[in-house]
Parts: sequence; C-alpha cells; structure tokens
Amino acid sequence: MDELDYSIQEYCCSAGLNSSIPFPNYQFGAEEQLRPVRLSAGQLLSEPLTIEPIEVREVIRDELTIIPVSWENNNPPPLDMADPFVHAINPQSPDPLDIALSEAASFALASLSKLRYNSEGIANLKKVISKDWNADRVHPLIEELVAGDGLPTIEIWSLVQLKADGAFSIDTNTIYLADKFVKNNINNTEAIAEVIIEEAGHYLDSLLNPTADTPGDEGAIFAAVVLGYPLNEQELLALKAENDITTVTLNGETIQIEQSSEQSDLVVSEVDITPKTVTWGESAQLTWTVTNQGSGTALSNWYDGIYLSSDPVFDSGDTFVSNRRIGSSSSLASGESYTASTIVTIPRGSGITGKPYLLVVADYYQNYAKESDESNNATAASTLITHPDLVVTEVNIPEGVSWGQSGVEVSWEVTNQGTGTALTNWYDGIYLSSDPVFDSGDTFVSNRRIESSSSLGSGESYTASLTVTIPRGSGITGKPYLLVVADYYQNLEKESDESNNATAASTLITHSDLVVTSVNIPEGVSWG
Repeated sequence: MDELDYSIQEYCCSAGLNSSIPFPNYQFGAEEQLRPVRLSAGQLLSEPLTIEPIEVREVIRDELTIIPVSWENNNPPPLDMADPFVHAINPQSPDPLDIALSEAASFALASLSKLRYNSEGIANLKKVISKDWNADRVHPLIEELVAGDGLPTIEIWSLVQLKADGAFSIDTNTIYLADKFVKNNINNTEAIAEVIIEEAGHYLDSLLNPTADTPGDEGAIFAAVVLGYPLNEQELLALKAENDITTVTLNGETIQIEQSSEQSDLVVSEVDITPKTVTWGESAQLTWTVTNQGSGTALSNWYDGIYLSSDPVFDSGDTFVSNRRIGSSSSLASGESYTASTIVTIPRGSGITGKPYLLVVADYYQNYAKESDESNNATAASTLITHPDLVVTEVNIPEGVSWGQSGVEVSWEVTNQGTGTALTNWYDGIYLSSDPVFDSGDTFVSNRRIESSSSLGSGESYTASLTVTIPRGSGITGKPYLLVVADYYQNLEKESDESNNATAASTLITHSDLVVTSVNIPEGVSWG
C-alpha cells in the first residue's frame, strides 16, 4: 500500500457512525512540528493525511440518506495515534472527537439544507451582506453545497497557529478548525457546527465575489441567517465593520485567511450567598460575578441559571432553582464583567443526599451567547445548607385504654436535634402498631398539623395533643403500641435523619374477654 486515501464517509462508517459529514474532503493537519504517523508494515507518513471526497449521497429534502462506500475487502487500514488528531479507527469504540465532528457536520448540513427552502432567508442575505448575494446566484450554490459538489477541505490545526476558532482560505480552498475549540466543545457540537456554517459563508462569498472580499464578517452574518439568530442594527453594523482577514503560516506556507468572528467565553468568577448558612425551604440572597474571558464580545440578553446539586459539577441531574435574565443596552466585551443577584428559596424534597451545592450557570438557557468554551460556565457557591432533625422525645396516653374507646387524649413532645431550622406547617401522625417500630404495616389513627408563627430552630421543642379513638378490628395480635411520628406526611421537612421520627407510647391497651357463663332454655320444647 503506497498511500492512504479514504473518504470521510468511509471513516465514519468504519467507526460505526451513522451521521454524515457535509464537507467530505477531510484533512487532519499537523501541530507546530509535524510528527510521522505510522501506518502499516513499518510505513511512515510525513505529510498530513488527506481524505479524498469519494462518498455517494442521496439528498431527500430536509433529510440526508447515505449510501455507504465500503472498504476494499471490508478491511480498513490501521492508524496509530502519533498525532492527537489522527485517530485509530475502532468500529467497536468510536472516539468521542470523531463523533462530535460527525454530529457537528451533520447539524451544519441539515441547517444549510433547510435554507434551500427558505426563500425569505435567502432574500435577506442580499439585504444584510451585499448586492452580490442575490437569490438567483445564491440558491444554486446552496444546492451544490448540500449535494457535496466542489466542497472545500476541512483541516484541524493548532489554535496557536490558526489564531482563531475557525477560518477559510481562498488560497487553499480550505476550512480550518482550531484543535482547542473542537476539544472544548466536544459535548456542544452545535457550537462547532456554527463555525463550520460561518466558514461556509466565507467560501460562498469567494464564489459570489471572487475579485474582492465582501467588507466585514459576511460569514458570521451568513451563519446568523442560516441559524435564525436575530441581529439588531448595532450588531449588524459591528459585523459589517469588522476586518476578519489576516495571514497565518501553516506547514511553512503563509496564506491569507478569513477568520471566524471572535467568540466570548463566560465564566462565573465568584458566587456569594447571604446568609452563609441556610436550611431547606429558607430564602437567601445569591450574588455572582460573570467575566467574559474570551476574545470576542458576548451579545446582550441571555439567562443565568441557579441549580441545586449533590456535587460542584453541573449536569442534567441537578435541580433547577431559579434564573435571572441578563439584559442590558450594551454587550459584554472581552475582559469585562457584570455582577447580578437574586433571592432564591432552597427547595425541599430535591432528593439530594449528602452535602448539597448551589451552582450558578452563566448563559444556561439555549446558549444565547455563542462561546468558545461551553464547559466552564458553572461555579458552586461556598455555603452550608443545614438540616433539621425532628425527634419525638415523649409520648403520653392515659392508663388502661380499651379497643374502640373514644375521647383518648394523646400528647407528645418533639425536639429539633438537627443543625438547621425546621419550617412551619408539617403533620405529626398517630399510628397503632404490633411493635414499637414504625413501618408501612401499621394502622393509621389520626394526625395533627403543626403550624405556628415561627419556625423550630436547632435545639427547640414543641408539645402537641390530640383526642383520638382507639380503633377496633385493626388485626393486631399480641401487645399493641401507639406510635407518634413527627413530620409523617410526605416528609415536608428535609431532615438529616428520617429514621428517628417515631416513638411508642408506654401504656397498656386492655382487651375485653367475653365468656358465656350460663345458658337457660324452657323444658319440653318440640322441633319446629
């Protein structure tokens, strides 16, 4: 085998991927110093791998059906990981990076495919970019782009060399993506797709206006139209005034590129909660600072979210608490910060065990601010959420009560032996049991709502009483017990220990014992 040529479609099929790559001529570029990639039989490759566009496609309106191209003899050649962006192809365990690139490319292709049927969107391109972007010229080029005809190569290069998340060069007819940008967004493939679409806009402009580049960042404007992102007049004028042309040196060759618009990177740099110690169900003031550490400006009007979590890492299992819209008359430039605050209530019944955390997540809703790194938006609040612990410390019931007896007064005392405050309005329950341990087999007798004008602080107690009837026919055999269970209904109080809420009454419930002592019947009776 003298050289390694294969299509990206073959690459995806061999890795077990179903997604299609919209730009099939896929080339993995080198780092600052190109290292050889071992292929097979001791052969070394000293140039970047080039993948030729030989895939076959069938386009059906908004969906893409792939007719796969198979490896010869079903045997893909092995690769080693000499370069971090040249991956060993393993159908059983596809690399997450390969999956992310495939998903991003599929999303970009689907978005461009929909534009073909959006006559209003295509007409808007002439209005917002330039007169060269008229519908009669743009529409067939979009058709060709979706069909895979004459597409540019995609290469991944070091961010140090590329100096942008993405770029397009008319000199090489190549779209470039930065390695760090792809890695940072491996779980946010729409961000990668957005840059691919933006560079596709630069590519289309090179066809529509081959003699001179359209002033401004026409790629970013094209991406906004394709993806349906609204641009106000101020933002549009800023993009039209932007100079996105620069030169870079890749593999010893200096080329001119059009860079993707610089992206923001919102990071929650500080979170503070007052008071420092709160308990479940209480309210507190949360204040946080967000800094844009990216190189681009974050546009206004996004949302910061607040979550409750069992750990300091934000994920889909965390409990939503509240949000705050971040809207202003100006955007957040690179290096700038803002501080926001809101009153939050720590939710009861979140299901979190162990030490809880409050997380602030910048731009949590639909990622309105397009960032270079969406993985660093969350920071945990350094606070302590305390728990109450309600314990029934005493139960009193009259001596010698009987089955079915009404008007029985039961009184009890409950102490909060936890570190946090128990809020008002829960229920204590009374049960009948065959043993002093509360469980689901016990018989419900009655309950009492516990409400007052103040909460029950750590170490505080209350007493309550209730008149009940000892039920007959409970099915209990042996010695019966009367149990009082604090906060028995739905566990409204989030306690540190829910297993110590019940205490049995120390009393005797007496039993009647009916015995027939004599029987009388007249003498001389007859049948019937």
